[in-house]
Amino acid sequence: MVSLSNVIMAAAAAVAALTRRNSQPDPVSDTVIRPMYWLYRNCCYFGMQMELYLRRLIRRIKKLLRPVGAFFAGLWNRAKNKAVRIAKSFAAVWNDTKINIRTIDKIRKENGTAAGARALGRAVPRAVSKHKNFFMSVVNYTLPVLCIAILLGVVADRFQRNYVLAVECDGMLVGYISDESVYTDAAEMVEERIVFSSEDFDRTLSPSYSLAAVSENELTEADTICENILYNSDDVAEAYGFFIDGNLIAAVESEGDLKFILESFLEKYRIGAANETMSFIGEPETVFGLYAVEKILTSAEFKEKISSEEYVSSIYTVKSGDTLSGILKKYNMTEEQFMRLNSGFDGTLTEGGTVVVEKLQPVLRVKSIIVSSYEKDIAYSTITEKDPSLYVGTSKVKVNGVNGKQLVTQQITYVDGVETSRTVIKRETLQEPVNKVVLVGSKVTTTTKKKTYFNNTAAPDSSYVGTGRFTWPVPGVRHVSSYYGYRWGRLHKGIDISTSGVYGRTIVAADSGTVTQVRRMSGGYGLYLIVTHSNGYSTLYAHCSAINVSAGQKVAKGQAIAKVGNSGNSTGPHLHFEIRKNGSPQNPMNYY
Repeated sequence: MVSLSNVIMAAAAAVAALTRRNSQPDPVSDTVIRPMYWLYRNCCYFGMQMELYLRRLIRRIKKLLRPVGAFFAGLWNRAKNKAVRIAKSFAAVWNDTKINIRTIDKIRKENGTAAGARALGRAVPRAVSKHKNFFMSVVNYTLPVLCIAILLGVVADRFQRNYVLAVECDGMLVGYISDESVYTDAAEMVEERIVFSSEDFDRTLSPSYSLAAVSENELTEADTICENILYNSDDVAEAYGFFIDGNLIAAVESEGDLKFILESFLEKYRIGAANETMSFIGEPETVFGLYAVEKILTSAEFKEKISSEEYVSSIYTVKSGDTLSGILKKYNMTEEQFMRLNSGFDGTLTEGGTVVVEKLQPVLRVKSIIVSSYEKDIAYSTITEKDPSLYVGTSKVKVNGVNGKQLVTQQITYVDGVETSRTVIKRETLQEPVNKVVLVGSKVTTTTKKKTYFNNTAAPDSSYVGTGRFTWPVPGVRHVSSYYGYRWGRLHKGIDISTSGVYGRTIVAADSGTVTQVRRMSGGYGLYLIVTHSNGYSTLYAHCSAINVSAGQKVAKGQAIAKVGNSGNSTGPHLHFEIRKNGSPQNPMNYY
């Protein structure tokens, strides 16, 4: 490589040669050459000085490193000599070992395995004693190396470990976490997986923490902690839970047993009619998951549970005329029960106020719905026409009435085997009725006083004896709001006929007969009357707003006798209508 001084010198020589070719001195050339010479001289000086110092430094370094080199050279020679000796010793051991192996194998083949084993037992101590120096050298070199390796491993392991939190639940270690948020996530996972827990299990979710030194790969994820908690817990187990409206009834381990018991329970309440639909009251649901063991029952216990009764609380709105004794009787409660549920009750019942009541009812309730059809008569109506050719007080049938026919489709609902309602869902007319036309005399003689009837209705039939075929008591209103049968634990002896605007509508006699009772009660039936039909039948008309006949008066079938009202123990304007046979209440719908 061309040095900087040579470059500067060449440049200076070139400038000097150029100057000499000029006859006259050139001030510019002289100005250039002088700095070039000065730079050249200084470069040469400093270059030689640097070379001198560098040579001195190299000599001193060599002098300083000479003992080190001699040490490593001696160390290398000693190691090499030691390795040679060990190799020779190993070769000697190896040769002796091969000889001993051949000798022992020969003894084994000639004298058996036991003799070979005894020969091996004698050969090993001799070999160790003969080559003692070799084995001692192996131990002397191997043991320190092994100790250093163990020490380095321990140190490295300690450096790789972190101080973290050891989590215990119910005395069991469930994992190691870097911070408490990991356990919080795990606890939320546990709660999501458990369908129904217990107080005992909730207590196990209260963790205890302690410091522990573990490596990074020993830290536990939240899902693993969740699995460990569930695995170690004796308070929850997998089962099939049966719910009604979101409320757990109980759980069993076998899904097959659960289905069989529930199906058998439904069959117990089957009426046996065609088109019957069975279901549980409420929204049933079966959920598989983890449940508190106290909620998991055996098949026999589950069957007993759903067949039992329990108290169910509800809110009762106080009505006008309610008394504490009446409410207790209605719900079959004791005064102690009532006061326990209404601790702040001061003995005063206010209309529109509320109290808490409870009554026994089955844990699991069954509803059966039957859809059936039947034919029934459409009662004909009686129409009166004035006939001036007939004297007052006489009548004559112009057209005989003929009942029509209709096909009625009804839905009958049973709860726990007891009929609770009948609802007509469809009516199909098969034959229209023919109305009965009665001519009523209007001719007046000088010796006859004119007789009138309430509301210009028909005069009584000549016999006033019931036919056993009943006309509908409220013409034009066919809606039945409550049917004959048991409700609220007692028999509803008739039907309630009601609709919007029914108050004040005309009530007619369902059949011909004699009014045997007209009475007003403060509660119960309110204003009511009874018509006896002289054929074993009688009819009752209750909750009237007005009665237009009196006891002992004879009435014709279809004659106006009263007005629909809301008197007595009534929840709204309606007619409570009963048919009795020999004094026993009958289902009125069986006659229509």
